[in-house]
Amino acid sequence: MLVQPKTKQYVMKAIKKTFQMNALVDRMVYVLQVKFAMVQASDKLHHELAHHYPLIADRLADPLLDFNEDVFRPSVEEESKDYADMVSIFEELLTETIVLNGMLRDAREAADEAGDSNIRVAMDKIIDTFQPYIKQAIILRDKAVLYAGDIKDFDRDFDKFWLM
Repeated sequence: MLVQPKTKQYVMKAIKKTFQMNALVDRMVYVLQVKFAMVQASDKLHHELAHHYPLIADRLADPLLDFNEDVFRPSVEEESKDYADMVSIFEELLTETIVLNGMLRDAREAADEAGDSNIRVAMDKIIDTFQPYIKQAIILRDKAVLYAGDIKDFDRDFDKFWLM
């Protein structure tokens, strides 16, 4: 065993959260497109955000696999929440993005405490590349609040405040 069980446990929790984020953002996309007719926003969120989360999961799994640790794809909960307005969608996106960021940091701390320096270094890189996701979620929430009365303009202008 080259990776301590606690480190692996925390990394696996983060992997599970990335797959849950994929399901969550997919649900947000469906609501934006169907309920609010926000085609621009839903398309961008789907292809440039939701599809990224399984890739993050792969990046989390790779260092474990490098040390011959068994990794599995955790199951996720169904995402079927309805949203009353676009602001609530982007508030939840920000909240859950911050939760995932905390889980990434917890995995990094667990690796550091366990002396799993290679995993810690990998987690540092993942955390660094995750920062734009947090920034994007903040901007989307803030813009949703500013545009709350006009979802048509929000959708039209979506590309203007998409940074990723």
